[in-house]
Amino acid sequence: MARKKTYTAQQALDLIMASEGRPSPKSKEAGHTISMHVGFDEAKVGGRLWHQGTGTADAPIIMGETGGIVDRDTHLEVYQASGLAPSKNQAKKKFDAMWTMAKSNAGVFMDLQQAAKALRDALNSSAGQAALGALDGGSKREFFTAAVTGMGAEARKMYTAHMDALADKSDLTHVATFTEVTVGIDAMNMGGVHLQTLYPVE
Repeated sequence: MARKKTYTAQQALDLIMASEGRPSPKSKEAGHTISMHVGFDEAKVGGRLWHQGTGTADAPIIMGETGGIVDRDTHLEVYQASGLAPSKNQAKKKFDAMWTMAKSNAGVFMDLQQAAKALRDALNSSAGQAALGALDGGSKREFFTAAVTGMGAEARKMYTAHMDALADKSDLTHVATFTEVTVGIDAMNMGGVHLQTLYPVE
């Protein structure tokens, strides 16, 4: 059965529900759209959007003279100069693996119905159809970002918060309007689709 097809809101909702908590056929991590990206609470809206970093001897977090964490470019320079990474590309990979940057323009859906309609629009978009076609062609995982066109501005409200330790800026939790959604989908047997993640983006 082809994965590349037109999806209804009900089919999108069914995909969200069936994928929630199910191990990804590729990464084995549980699908987490509902647990991480739907509904308001501090862990989803505020805490989830904060930076996260776990330094190691191989990829340390570097502190500046004033006690703050230095920016990404300085990390890359130090990694190269100290021999931790022989090239800039390898330094980038080390840093990005160690540090999850704050998602300063991402948020969470207000409810499951909103998430389902946004997923419907995303899957039916040109980017979504291309990703589904790639799964039909043998790809195991596809990530894409798509504009949400079937929902008016009032229906595209999300909770969000901004926090970035490397940029020394923050913002309180607030309501914003999302224009796009980011989607991660995996191929399952017999033409099935597993939804790994779905979240709205300003």
